[in-house]
Amino acid sequence: MDASIRGGLSDFFIYFSMDRHDADYIQDTAETGASAWHWYSRAAGLYYILEGSCEMVTSGGSQIFPEKGGGLVNVGALHSICIPEGVDRAVMYVHLFDPKLISGGNDSRIYQKYVQPILNDKKLEVFVLDSEDMAHAALLEQLASSFTMDEKAPEYDLRLRNMLSEIWIGLYGLLEPQLGQQKRENKTDEKVKRMMAYVYQHYDEKLSVADIASAAFVSVRECFRIFSNNLGTTPESFVRDYRLRMACQMLTSTTDSVTTIGYNCGFRNNSYFCKIFRENIGISPLAYRKKNRG
Repeated sequence: MDASIRGGLSDFFIYFSMDRHDADYIQDTAETGASAWHWYSRAAGLYYILEGSCEMVTSGGSQIFPEKGGGLVNVGALHSICIPEGVDRAVMYVHLFDPKLISGGNDSRIYQKYVQPILNDKKLEVFVLDSEDMAHAALLEQLASSFTMDEKAPEYDLRLRNMLSEIWIGLYGLLEPQLGQQKRENKTDEKVKRMMAYVYQHYDEKLSVADIASAAFVSVRECFRIFSNNLGTTPESFVRDYRLRMACQMLTSTTDSVTTIGYNCGFRNNSYFCKIFRENIGISPLAYRKKNRG
């Protein structure tokens, strides 16, 4: 991933502004399947697609962010990102920020009137802005401009906050007619997040499906059903895929041996680790390290 971090300061409520999120990174992530699933518990994402297109997948379906398009991924939305079939290259920008940046706090009138209705709409996970839609075009132009701002310019922080506020005003105007028709909270979504978080915290340990199920206080049978319905995979496959993703990161970011990396990722047998790695990634761990360090 070719990215530069602009912000990331808790006192500014910008977690990051990613300048590039290209196809190679997305495809590498997608190779390990369910490991690409994630959510932001306190942040909203504003995306702009400079080249190609990206597919935002949620438990409720998928939507395409087209070239020169973009959109909103809501706080707490469980999602993954992939490149649609037939697209060779995609470049995606994203502002990931706490809505407090524009509202001033949860008790403010701005938050309660303009921010909370969007965040609380449980059916609003992803909202697509399409450049072919005239009502969206001006908002997309603002969004594109927000990624060209010079972070070293005077009053950059204020100018970025103001621009994000303007974009939010536009989003609210588009979304307001459909807000307020809120569905009941998706308890299944919360359960799968609990189980995913447990895997993220304990992937380097011996894990059973019963261990994962207990994190959300559900039965093993229910655990299988939730993973299948929400992520399209099994608990065992999810664990394997996340372990492989972490192994890929360690192979390119450390000098640890393949055996050590496999062990640290929960694969206690090196032969099995190499076999599973080759079956899912397509090459051996050593070949992957050489390819991605070259």
